[in-house]
Amino acid sequence: MTTTQLARVNREKVLRCLWEQGALTRIGIGRATSLAPATVNRLIASLMEAGLVSGAGSQSEARGRPALLVEVNWTSSSLLAVDVADFSTDLALVDLAGHVIESRRVPAERIAGDGRVAEVLDLIDEALGDYERRGVRIRGVGISVPGAVDGSGSVTVAPSVDWFGVPLQARVQGRTAVPVVVENDANLIAVAAFRGGWHRRVRSLVAIAVFSGVGSGIVEDGRLLRGAAGAAGQLGRMLRGTESLGQAYEGFGDIDKRLGIGAFAERARRLGIASDAEPVPLAADRLLQRAAAADPAARAALEDLFDEYALALVNVCSLLAPEAILLAGFFERWSDHVIPELVARIRPHVIEMPTLAPVAVPSATLVGAAFQAFDVAGGVSSLLEESDNDADSSLVAVEERLIESA
Repeated sequence: MTTTQLARVNREKVLRCLWEQGALTRIGIGRATSLAPATVNRLIASLMEAGLVSGAGSQSEARGRPALLVEVNWTSSSLLAVDVADFSTDLALVDLAGHVIESRRVPAERIAGDGRVAEVLDLIDEALGDYERRGVRIRGVGISVPGAVDGSGSVTVAPSVDWFGVPLQARVQGRTAVPVVVENDANLIAVAAFRGGWHRRVRSLVAIAVFSGVGSGIVEDGRLLRGAAGAAGQLGRMLRGTESLGQAYEGFGDIDKRLGIGAFAERARRLGIASDAEPVPLAADRLLQRAAAADPAARAALEDLFDEYALALVNVCSLLAPEAILLAGFFERWSDHVIPELVARIRPHVIEMPTLAPVAVPSATLVGAAFQAFDVAGGVSSLLEESDNDADSSLVAVEERLIESA
Protein backbone atom coordinates (compact mmCIF):
# COMPACT_ATOMS: atom_id res chain seq x y z
CA MET A 1 0.00 0.00 0.00
CA THR A 2 1.39 3.40 -1.00
CA THR A 3 1.71 6.35 1.35
CA THR A 4 -1.23 8.02 -0.41
CA GLN A 5 -3.42 4.94 -0.12
CA LEU A 6 -2.53 4.50 3.55
CA ALA A 7 -3.31 8.16 4.23
CA ARG A 8 -6.75 7.83 2.64
CA VAL A 9 -7.55 4.62 4.52
CA ASN A 10 -6.55 6.15 7.86
CA ARG A 11 -8.40 9.41 7.19
CA GLU A 12 -11.58 7.48 6.53
CA LYS A 13 -11.04 5.41 9.68
CA VAL A 14 -10.78 8.57 11.77
CA LEU A 15 -13.69 10.32 10.05
CA ARG A 16 -15.95 7.29 10.48
CA CYS A 17 -14.94 7.05 14.13
CA LEU A 18 -16.01 10.66 14.75
CA TRP A 19 -19.15 10.15 12.64
CA GLU A 20 -20.30 7.20 14.73
CA GLN A 21 -19.09 8.20 18.20
CA GLY A 22 -19.33 11.99 18.18
CA ALA A 23 -16.76 14.43 19.51
CA LEU A 24 -13.56 12.83 20.84
CA THR A 25 -10.12 13.88 21.98
CA ARG A 26 -7.10 12.73 20.04
CA ILE A 27 -6.44 10.17 22.77
CA GLY A 28 -10.01 8.92 22.41
CA ILE A 29 -9.60 8.63 18.65
CA GLY A 30 -6.38 6.67 19.10
CA ARG A 31 -8.07 4.24 21.46
CA ALA A 32 -11.03 3.75 19.14
CA THR A 33 -8.96 3.30 15.96
CA SER A 34 -5.73 1.74 17.35
CA LEU A 35 -3.73 4.42 15.52
CA ALA A 36 -0.56 5.84 17.05
CA PRO A 37 -0.76 9.34 18.63
CA ALA A 38 1.54 10.88 16.00
CA THR A 39 -0.59 9.39 13.22
CA VAL A 40 -3.79 10.69 14.80
CA ASN A 41 -2.29 14.18 15.08
CA ARG A 42 -1.33 14.18 11.39
CA LEU A 43 -4.74 12.89 10.32
CA ILE A 44 -6.64 15.46 12.37
CA ALA A 45 -4.46 18.24 10.96
CA SER A 46 -5.17 17.19 7.38
CA LEU A 47 -8.91 16.69 8.01
CA MET A 48 -9.13 20.12 9.63
CA GLU A 49 -7.35 21.74 6.69
CA ALA A 50 -9.86 20.06 4.38
CA GLY A 51 -12.73 21.44 6.47
CA LEU A 52 -14.10 17.99 7.32
CA VAL A 53 -13.52 18.16 11.09
CA SER A 54 -13.42 21.04 13.54
CA GLY A 55 -12.77 21.80 17.19
CA ALA A 56 -15.59 21.10 19.64
CA GLY A 57 -14.39 22.52 22.94
CA SER A 58 -12.27 20.62 25.42
CA GLN A 59 -12.44 18.10 28.22
CA SER A 60 -10.07 17.05 30.99
CA GLU A 61 -7.76 14.17 30.26
CA ALA A 62 -5.16 12.56 32.52
CA ARG A 63 -3.92 14.72 35.39
CA GLY A 64 -6.69 17.21 34.74
CA ARG A 65 -5.11 18.75 31.66
CA PRO A 66 -7.71 19.97 29.13
CA ALA A 67 -7.62 18.28 25.74
CA LEU A 68 -9.17 19.56 22.54
CA LEU A 69 -12.27 17.74 21.36
CA VAL A 70 -12.72 17.34 17.62
CA GLU A 71 -15.86 16.42 15.70
CA VAL A 72 -17.16 16.12 12.18
CA ASN A 73 -17.81 19.48 10.57
CA TRP A 74 -21.48 18.78 10.00
CA THR A 75 -21.93 21.93 7.91
CA SER A 76 -19.17 21.13 5.41
CA SER A 77 -21.89 20.32 2.87
CA SER A 78 -25.69 20.11 2.82
CA LEU A 79 -28.65 18.13 1.47
CA LEU A 80 -31.88 19.34 -0.10
CA ALA A 81 -34.82 17.50 1.47
CA VAL A 82 -38.32 17.65 0.00
CA ASP A 83 -41.51 16.35 1.64
CA VAL A 84 -44.41 15.98 -0.77
CA ALA A 85 -47.26 15.78 1.75
CA ASP A 86 -51.01 15.53 1.28
CA PHE A 87 -51.69 19.26 1.55
CA SER A 88 -48.29 20.93 1.11
CA THR A 89 -44.72 20.58 -0.10
CA ASP A 90 -41.92 21.29 2.37
CA LEU A 91 -38.38 22.02 1.23
CA ALA A 92 -35.44 22.18 3.62
CA LEU A 93 -31.70 22.66 3.66
CA VAL A 94 -30.33 19.97 6.02
CA ASP A 95 -26.79 19.56 7.31
CA LEU A 96 -24.92 16.25 7.55
CA ALA A 97 -26.10 15.69 11.12
CA GLY A 98 -29.76 15.94 10.13
CA HIS A 99 -30.33 19.45 11.46
CA VAL A 100 -32.73 21.57 9.41
CA ILE A 101 -30.92 24.81 8.64
CA GLU A 102 -33.80 26.50 6.84
CA SER A 103 -37.14 25.41 5.41
CA ARG A 104 -40.28 26.64 3.72
CA ARG A 105 -43.76 25.27 3.12
CA VAL A 106 -45.78 25.65 -0.07
CA PRO A 107 -49.51 24.85 0.31
CA ALA A 108 -50.91 22.50 -2.33
CA GLU A 109 -54.48 21.84 -1.25
CA ARG A 110 -56.00 21.95 -4.74
CA ILE A 111 -53.16 20.52 -6.80
CA ALA A 112 -52.85 16.80 -7.58
CA GLY A 113 -51.83 14.46 -10.37
CA ASP A 114 -49.62 15.81 -13.16
CA GLY A 115 -50.07 19.35 -11.90
CA ARG A 116 -48.58 18.40 -8.54
CA VAL A 117 -45.66 16.67 -10.26
CA ALA A 118 -44.92 19.79 -12.28
CA GLU A 119 -45.13 21.95 -9.18
CA VAL A 120 -42.71 19.74 -7.25
CA LEU A 121 -40.21 19.73 -10.13
CA ASP A 122 -40.37 23.53 -10.37
CA LEU A 123 -39.90 23.93 -6.61
CA ILE A 124 -36.82 21.69 -6.65
CA ASP A 125 -35.35 23.57 -9.63
CA GLU A 126 -35.98 26.86 -7.86
CA ALA A 127 -34.38 25.68 -4.61
CA LEU A 128 -31.28 24.23 -6.30
CA GLY A 129 -30.83 27.40 -8.33
CA ASP A 130 -31.14 29.55 -5.23
CA TYR A 131 -28.56 27.50 -3.32
CA GLU A 132 -26.17 27.57 -6.28
CA ARG A 133 -26.38 31.38 -6.42
CA ARG A 134 -25.72 31.54 -2.69
CA GLY A 135 -22.72 29.25 -2.93
CA VAL A 136 -24.30 26.47 -0.87
CA ARG A 137 -22.90 23.04 -1.76
CA ILE A 138 -25.75 20.54 -2.19
CA ARG A 139 -24.57 16.94 -2.00
CA GLY A 140 -27.86 15.24 -2.86
CA VAL A 141 -31.65 15.56 -3.04
CA GLY A 142 -33.96 13.38 -0.96
CA ILE A 143 -37.69 13.34 -1.66
CA SER A 144 -40.40 11.98 0.63
CA VAL A 145 -43.72 10.94 -0.92
CA PRO A 146 -47.00 9.66 0.62
CA GLY A 147 -47.05 6.33 -1.20
CA ALA A 148 -45.18 3.22 -2.31
CA VAL A 149 -41.90 3.64 -4.20
CA ASP A 150 -40.16 0.95 -6.24
CA GLY A 151 -36.44 0.33 -6.59
CA SER A 152 -36.08 2.82 -9.45
CA GLY A 153 -37.58 5.67 -7.44
CA SER A 154 -40.91 5.57 -9.27
CA VAL A 155 -44.02 6.27 -7.20
CA THR A 156 -46.18 3.21 -7.86
CA VAL A 157 -49.23 4.36 -5.87
CA ALA A 158 -49.83 7.55 -3.89
CA PRO A 159 -53.58 8.17 -3.91
CA SER A 160 -53.57 11.28 -1.71
CA VAL A 161 -51.71 13.17 -4.45
CA ASP A 162 -53.17 11.12 -7.34
CA TRP A 163 -49.82 9.68 -8.42
CA PHE A 164 -49.73 6.25 -10.03
CA GLY A 165 -46.61 5.03 -11.81
CA VAL A 166 -44.83 8.40 -11.68
CA PRO A 167 -41.06 8.10 -12.44
CA LEU A 168 -40.28 10.92 -10.04
CA GLN A 169 -36.64 10.08 -9.31
CA ALA A 170 -35.77 9.87 -13.00
CA ARG A 171 -37.54 13.14 -13.75
CA VAL A 172 -35.76 15.02 -10.98
CA GLN A 173 -32.41 13.37 -11.77
CA GLY A 174 -32.72 14.55 -15.36
CA ARG A 175 -32.72 18.14 -14.13
CA THR A 176 -29.74 18.07 -11.74
CA ALA A 177 -26.22 16.67 -11.55
CA VAL A 178 -26.43 15.71 -7.85
CA PRO A 179 -27.72 12.27 -6.75
CA VAL A 180 -31.48 11.98 -6.14
CA VAL A 181 -33.46 9.49 -4.07
CA VAL A 182 -37.25 9.10 -3.64
CA GLU A 183 -38.71 7.18 -0.71
CA ASN A 184 -41.98 6.55 1.11
CA ASP A 185 -42.69 9.03 3.92
CA ALA A 186 -43.23 6.44 6.68
CA ASN A 187 -39.98 4.71 5.70
CA LEU A 188 -38.13 8.00 6.01
CA ILE A 189 -39.69 8.70 9.39
CA ALA A 190 -38.39 5.32 10.57
CA VAL A 191 -34.92 6.11 9.20
CA ALA A 192 -34.88 9.51 10.90
CA ALA A 193 -35.98 7.99 14.19
CA PHE A 194 -33.34 5.28 14.07
CA ARG A 195 -30.45 7.51 13.01
CA GLY A 196 -31.41 10.80 14.58
CA GLY A 197 -32.84 10.09 18.03
CA TRP A 198 -32.71 7.88 21.11
CA HIS A 199 -34.14 5.12 18.95
CA ARG A 200 -30.68 4.36 17.54
CA ARG A 201 -30.23 2.06 20.55
CA VAL A 202 -33.26 0.02 19.41
CA ARG A 203 -32.69 -3.04 17.22
CA SER A 204 -36.14 -2.99 15.66
CA LEU A 205 -38.76 -0.27 15.34
CA VAL A 206 -41.92 0.47 13.42
CA ALA A 207 -42.99 4.03 12.66
CA ILE A 208 -46.76 4.46 12.19
CA ALA A 209 -47.61 7.51 10.10
CA VAL A 210 -51.23 8.68 10.15
CA PHE A 211 -51.99 11.11 7.36
CA SER A 212 -54.71 10.78 4.68
CA GLY A 213 -53.70 7.13 4.70
CA VAL A 214 -51.89 4.99 7.26
CA GLY A 215 -48.32 3.95 6.52
CA SER A 216 -45.54 2.28 8.42
CA GLY A 217 -41.78 2.19 8.14
CA ILE A 218 -39.82 -0.78 9.48
CA VAL A 219 -36.19 -0.76 10.61
CA GLU A 220 -34.61 -4.07 11.66
CA ASP A 221 -30.98 -4.24 12.85
CA GLY A 222 -30.39 -0.81 11.39
CA ARG A 223 -31.72 -1.72 7.96
CA LEU A 224 -34.84 -0.30 6.33
CA LEU A 225 -37.13 -3.10 5.17
CA ARG A 226 -38.61 -2.23 1.79
CA GLY A 227 -39.90 -5.56 0.50
CA ALA A 228 -39.57 -7.03 -2.97
CA ALA A 229 -41.04 -3.99 -4.78
CA GLY A 230 -40.51 -1.27 -2.17
CA ALA A 231 -44.02 -1.62 -0.77
CA ALA A 232 -43.29 -3.16 2.64
CA GLY A 233 -44.99 -1.36 5.49
CA GLN A 234 -48.17 -0.42 3.64
CA LEU A 235 -50.22 -0.83 6.81
CA GLY A 236 -53.11 1.02 5.22
CA ARG A 237 -53.59 -1.78 2.69
CA MET A 238 -54.14 -4.43 5.36
CA LEU A 239 -57.72 -5.72 5.51
CA ARG A 240 -59.93 -5.02 8.48
CA GLY A 241 -61.88 -8.28 8.20
CA THR A 242 -63.34 -10.85 5.82
CA GLU A 243 -66.00 -8.39 4.67
CA SER A 244 -63.21 -6.40 3.04
CA LEU A 245 -62.34 -9.21 0.64
CA GLY A 246 -65.28 -8.36 -1.58
CA GLN A 247 -64.22 -4.73 -2.03
CA ALA A 248 -61.76 -3.34 -4.57
CA TYR A 249 -59.16 -0.82 -3.43
CA GLU A 250 -57.53 0.88 -6.41
CA GLY A 251 -56.16 3.82 -4.45
CA PHE A 252 -56.43 3.91 -0.69
CA GLY A 253 -56.47 0.55 1.10
CA ASP A 254 -59.03 -0.73 3.58
CA ILE A 255 -57.34 0.59 6.72
CA ASP A 256 -56.38 3.81 4.91
CA LYS A 257 -60.05 4.55 4.37
CA ARG A 258 -61.23 3.43 7.78
CA LEU A 259 -58.43 4.82 9.94
CA GLY A 260 -56.81 7.69 8.03
CA ILE A 261 -57.15 11.25 9.29
CA GLY A 262 -60.36 11.58 7.28
CA ALA A 263 -62.08 9.07 9.58
CA PHE A 264 -61.43 11.34 12.57
CA ALA A 265 -62.66 14.39 10.65
CA GLU A 266 -65.83 12.56 9.64
CA ARG A 267 -66.71 11.78 13.26
CA ALA A 268 -66.04 15.37 14.27
CA ARG A 269 -68.48 16.55 11.62
CA ARG A 270 -71.11 14.04 12.70
CA LEU A 271 -70.90 15.43 16.22
CA GLY A 272 -71.25 18.99 14.92
CA ILE A 273 -67.89 20.09 16.36
CA ALA A 274 -66.43 20.66 12.89
CA SER A 275 -68.01 21.98 9.71
CA ASP A 276 -67.79 20.52 6.22
CA ALA A 277 -65.89 23.63 5.16
CA GLU A 278 -63.04 23.07 7.60
CA PRO A 279 -59.88 21.34 6.34
CA VAL A 280 -59.61 17.66 7.26
CA PRO A 281 -56.63 18.09 9.64
CA LEU A 282 -58.37 20.86 11.57
CA ALA A 283 -61.61 18.88 11.84
CA ALA A 284 -59.69 15.83 13.10
CA ASP A 285 -57.89 17.97 15.68
CA ARG A 286 -61.21 19.24 17.00
CA LEU A 287 -62.32 15.69 17.82
CA LEU A 288 -59.14 14.97 19.79
CA GLN A 289 -59.35 18.34 21.52
CA ARG A 290 -62.85 17.51 22.78
CA ALA A 291 -61.83 14.01 23.82
CA ALA A 292 -58.79 15.33 25.70
CA ALA A 293 -61.17 17.69 27.52
CA ALA A 294 -63.23 14.66 28.64
CA ASP A 295 -66.18 15.31 26.31
CA PRO A 296 -68.11 11.99 26.56
CA ALA A 297 -69.48 12.16 23.01
CA ALA A 298 -66.04 12.76 21.53
CA ARG A 299 -64.51 9.98 23.62
CA ALA A 300 -67.24 7.58 22.55
CA ALA A 301 -66.66 8.51 18.88
CA LEU A 302 -62.99 7.51 19.26
CA GLU A 303 -63.55 4.14 20.93
CA ASP A 304 -64.00 2.08 17.77
CA LEU A 305 -61.15 3.90 16.02
CA PHE A 306 -58.75 3.06 18.84
CA ASP A 307 -60.04 -0.53 18.82
CA GLU A 308 -59.30 -0.77 15.10
CA TYR A 309 -55.80 0.63 15.53
CA ALA A 310 -55.09 -1.73 18.40
CA LEU A 311 -56.21 -4.68 16.28
CA ALA A 312 -53.83 -3.67 13.48
CA LEU A 313 -50.92 -3.02 15.86
CA VAL A 314 -51.34 -6.32 17.70
CA ASN A 315 -50.99 -8.02 14.33
CA VAL A 316 -47.90 -5.92 13.57
CA CYS A 317 -46.41 -6.94 16.93
CA SER A 318 -47.20 -10.60 16.29
CA LEU A 319 -45.44 -10.48 12.94
CA LEU A 320 -42.46 -8.19 13.65
CA ALA A 321 -42.10 -8.06 17.47
CA PRO A 322 -40.61 -4.53 17.38
CA GLU A 323 -38.95 -3.00 20.41
CA ALA A 324 -40.63 0.32 19.69
CA ILE A 325 -43.69 1.57 17.83
CA LEU A 326 -43.32 5.27 17.06
CA LEU A 327 -46.27 7.49 16.24
CA ALA A 328 -45.99 10.13 13.53
CA GLY A 329 -48.26 12.50 11.68
CA PHE A 330 -51.66 13.10 13.27
CA PHE A 331 -50.99 10.74 16.17
CA GLU A 332 -47.67 12.36 17.02
CA ARG A 333 -49.20 15.65 18.06
CA TRP A 334 -51.88 13.81 20.08
CA SER A 335 -49.61 11.14 21.51
CA ASP A 336 -50.35 12.01 25.16
CA HIS A 337 -53.97 11.06 24.57
CA VAL A 338 -53.52 8.30 21.97
CA ILE A 339 -50.73 6.26 23.57
CA PRO A 340 -52.53 5.31 26.82
CA GLU A 341 -55.59 4.25 24.82
CA LEU A 342 -53.52 2.02 22.53
CA VAL A 343 -51.34 0.56 25.29
CA ALA A 344 -54.37 -0.52 27.32
CA ARG A 345 -55.76 -2.35 24.30
CA ILE A 346 -52.52 -3.88 23.00
CA ARG A 347 -50.79 -5.06 26.18
CA PRO A 348 -53.02 -8.09 26.93
CA HIS A 349 -52.50 -9.52 23.46
CA VAL A 350 -48.74 -9.41 22.80
CA ILE A 351 -45.91 -11.56 24.12
CA GLU A 352 -43.61 -8.58 24.64
CA MET A 353 -45.05 -5.08 24.88
CA PRO A 354 -43.12 -2.63 22.70
CA THR A 355 -42.42 0.93 23.75
CA LEU A 356 -45.02 3.27 22.29
CA ALA A 357 -43.78 6.81 21.84
CA PRO A 358 -44.01 9.79 19.50
CA VAL A 359 -41.24 9.94 16.89
CA ALA A 360 -39.86 13.08 18.57
CA VAL A 361 -37.52 13.88 15.68
CA PRO A 362 -38.46 17.35 14.39
CA SER A 363 -39.29 17.33 10.67
CA ALA A 364 -38.69 13.58 10.55
CA THR A 365 -39.64 13.09 6.89
CA LEU A 366 -37.20 15.82 5.83
CA VAL A 367 -34.44 14.50 8.07
CA GLY A 368 -34.94 10.95 6.82
CA ALA A 369 -34.89 12.18 3.21
CA ALA A 370 -31.61 13.99 3.88
CA PHE A 371 -30.04 10.89 5.43
CA GLN A 372 -31.07 8.77 2.45
CA ALA A 373 -29.76 11.39 0.02
CA PHE A 374 -26.40 11.41 1.80
CA ASP A 375 -26.19 7.63 1.57
CA VAL A 376 -27.01 7.66 -2.15
CA ALA A 377 -24.35 10.34 -2.67
CA GLY A 378 -21.74 7.97 -1.26
CA GLY A 379 -21.83 8.62 2.47
CA VAL A 380 -18.70 9.28 4.49
CA SER A 381 -16.38 7.99 1.76
CA SER A 382 -17.71 10.59 -0.66
CA LEU A 383 -16.64 13.41 1.66
CA LEU A 384 -13.03 12.27 1.40
CA GLU A 385 -13.23 11.58 -2.32
CA GLU A 386 -14.57 15.04 -3.02
CA SER A 387 -11.86 16.62 -0.90
CA ASP A 388 -9.19 14.56 -2.62
CA ASN A 389 -10.48 15.61 -6.05
CA ASP A 390 -11.18 19.24 -5.22
CA ALA A 391 -8.76 21.48 -7.07
CA ASP A 392 -8.80 23.94 -4.19
CA SER A 393 -7.97 21.27 -1.60
CA SER A 394 -4.57 19.89 -0.73
CA LEU A 395 -5.81 17.14 1.58
CA VAL A 396 -3.64 14.35 0.19
CA ALA A 397 -0.64 16.58 -0.23
CA VAL A 398 -0.99 17.85 3.33
CA GLU A 399 -1.12 14.34 4.72
CA GLU A 400 1.86 13.19 2.69
CA ARG A 401 3.83 16.28 3.70
CA LEU A 402 3.03 15.68 7.36
CA ILE A 403 4.04 12.01 7.09
CA GLU A 404 7.33 12.91 5.42
CA SER A 405 8.17 15.56 8.02
CA ALA A 406 7.38 13.28 10.97
